[in-house]
Amino acid sequence: MDVVSDYFNTKIQESFLEDYLVTVGLHYDNPIRVFSVIWLILVVFSIIGYFSLCSISYFVIYKLYPHTLEDIDKAIKPGQIKREIKVSLSGVPVIATLTAPIYVLHWAGFGQLYYDITEYSAAYIIFNAIWFILFTDCLIYWIHWGLHLEPFYTYLHKTHHSFLCPTPWAAIAFHPVDGYLQSTPYHLFTFIFPMNNWVYLGMFVFVQIWTISIHDRLSMTKLDGVINGSAHHAGHHYYYRYNYGQYFTLWDRLNNTHRPWDFPKGRSAATGYKSNKENTEQQSKKLK
Repeated sequence: MDVVSDYFNTKIQESFLEDYLVTVGLHYDNPIRVFSVIWLILVVFSIIGYFSLCSISYFVIYKLYPHTLEDIDKAIKPGQIKREIKVSLSGVPVIATLTAPIYVLHWAGFGQLYYDITEYSAAYIIFNAIWFILFTDCLIYWIHWGLHLEPFYTYLHKTHHSFLCPTPWAAIAFHPVDGYLQSTPYHLFTFIFPMNNWVYLGMFVFVQIWTISIHDRLSMTKLDGVINGSAHHAGHHYYYRYNYGQYFTLWDRLNNTHRPWDFPKGRSAATGYKSNKENTEQQSKKLK
């Protein structure tokens, strides 16, 4: 991130703003200035990425190929998308404020991000990307599981679960503290394990795409497979106490919180879980 922030900071230095910034003590390497540049980058690119990626997902799935969706997946309440967007956008500046200090630490020389692609072997870079996914999948599972405990659910995670049948626009529709907490494993990784800066940025984009994909209601994976697809996450929103995983179903299976998405097939009576009616009533009470 500091490579990107240095680029924009240099552009500011070359602009008419530089003289004013210097007169108020905000020189090129001033931490407050660096923080401000990083904050702006996070806000602007988060909003651009959000509207770009969500628009593509929504248009392709809900407009071009709506026949690929089950009836329940089309159950979008009046005003739901507008509210999903409102919650998402209101959280972006706050999450950026909480996240920017982490990138300031990288800028100051802390952390394990490196820039020379030849510093580590290609095998390490590939392994590092895979380990990044496995490492964060584990921590996000436990953070997400903890967010369903009180009082964290009522004051933080309940915001996201107000969307019982979410659309791609709900991908980042979180209480900002909730969104920040679930992002911390990605940042923690870069302080423990050496990771190339550009690979990290690439994984950051991948995470955004993945988060949208598990909310778009079109699952490309098996309903009871190892990958946490859209159906698996739909089950989390609908059944509330199951399917906390981010990428895989491993931790759900190990912690006995895995449940295949069975509503469209009407198999609730055969699973041994609560009926859909009972789950709906339980969820409705939680959302009030």
